Amino acid sequence: MGILSFIFGKNDNQSAIGKQVKLRAEEFVVSYGEKYKGLDYSVQSLTELDYLLGELKSWVDLSDDERNGIITNAASYILWVAKQQYNSIFYWSEKHAQPVLVIGEPDYRIALIAQDKVLNRIEKKDSDIRTFYNKLKDSVQTATRGSDLLIS
Repeated sequence: MGILSFIFGKNDNQSAIGKQVKLRAEEFVVSYGEKYKGLDYSVQSLTELDYLLGELKSWVDLSDDERNGIITNAASYILWVAKQQYNSIFYWSEKHAQPVLVIGEPDYRIALIAQDKVLNRIEKKDSDIRTFYNKLKDSVQTATRGSDLLIS
C-alpha cells in the first residue's frame, strides 16, 4: 500500500465516475467552445484553457454554485484530456471530494486531481495549466515499478 491508498480506497463505481467526468468536460466545451474554439480535448488545447481561465474577470460576481460549476467542469476537461493520452482509470477521492485519474496501475500509480489547480489559475492568475500537465507527463515518463505519486 502506497501513499495513494490513503487518498482513495476500493472503488466499485469507476465507470460512472468516468462518465460524469466526460459529461462535465463536454458541458465546459458547450459553455465556452463558441468563444474559445481550440477546446478540442488535445494536450495543445490546455493552452486555450489556461487563457480562458485567466480571462474570467467576473469571477467575484458569480454565485458559489456557478464558481463550483466552472471549477468542476474545467478540472474535468483537464482530466479528460489526460484520459485520452494515457491508459488510466477514474476513482473518487473521498479526501479531496473530487475525481482522480490514476495512470499506470498495477505497475505504478500516478494520480491526477485538478480542481485546486483550476481554482489557483482563476484566482491567482499565476498558475499555468500546461506546466501542471507537463508535470504529469514527466512523472509518467519517469515512473518506475512501485511509484506512487499524486499530482495536484
